[in-house]
Amino acid sequence: MLRAWIRKLLGSMARSNDASPGHDLVAVIGCTGTGKSKLAVELAQHVQRLSSSSSSSSSFGNTYANAQIISADSMQVYRGLDVITNKATVGEMGGVQHHLMSFLDAGREYTIKDFTSQAGVLVSLSPQERALISISRQY
Repeated sequence: MLRAWIRKLLGSMARSNDASPGHDLVAVIGCTGTGKSKLAVELAQHVQRLSSSSSSSSSFGNTYANAQIISADSMQVYRGLDVITNKATVGEMGGVQHHLMSFLDAGREYTIKDFTSQAGVLVSLSPQERALISISRQY
């Protein structure tokens, strides 16, 4: 069922890509411990494989070969809190580039304004620079 949903999502993204340069974004949200990070990585890897496969539709092409993830977890921005925030390990990241994780020392303030500013820069990159960005959030 997930594969069918991904194909449907990617098909609509390919069609919308023809019409405008837009910024395709997938949000993976849910309760703690439901596998959001794993799903985001699997989705990004699947998108990368489809983009680079010769069987991809010409409209989809190689546009999303650089699928990336932005973490929207307010605690995962801090270094050294990997265990208590259940931060994905390098192995669990599966070679997919993750953003806004482990870049601040614990105790430094990080506001929603900081997040929206930094995430906004990433989202506004051209599809060739950033492709699809999946956002994962823990509540």
